[in-house]
Amino acid sequence: MPDTLHAAAVEPHDLEQIASFAEQLPQGSPVSVVLQHLVMSLSQGKDVTYATTQENLTPQQAAELLKMSRPHLMKLIRAGALEAEMVGTHHRIPMTEILAFIDRRERAKAEVAVAYSTTDAVRKAASDAVAQLTDEDIAALNAL
Repeated sequence: MPDTLHAAAVEPHDLEQIASFAEQLPQGSPVSVVLQHLVMSLSQGKDVTYATTQENLTPQQAAELLKMSRPHLMKLIRAGALEAEMVGTHHRIPMTEILAFIDRRERAKAEVAVAYSTTDAVRKAASDAVAQLTDEDIAALNAL
């Protein structure tokens, strides 16, 4: 089951000690990187949730982790957007599937952002390409 470390419960002195320890580790080591991200997130007042990838979550736990309602999560499972295993009559969602879902969702958001920015750029370029009509141009059009 995932646990959450609440930023408000962490003392600044503890964060300083963790940061100091992380600096002593070889730069780029996985543990150093994780500790640096932990310190950064908690320093910014963000809560941190952690779990092992071998865990299976209940739909309620998965919904809380994904910040969505349980009924919406169940719709995603039924639609095949999120894989779940059946344990008896109950659904269990592997943590690896939740992480893959988060990755897919983030990539989709990035693609939408690029699409919107590209569309806006095309519209702006088209608007810039349209020259303002002079009085003579308007008169010529009216003469047609």
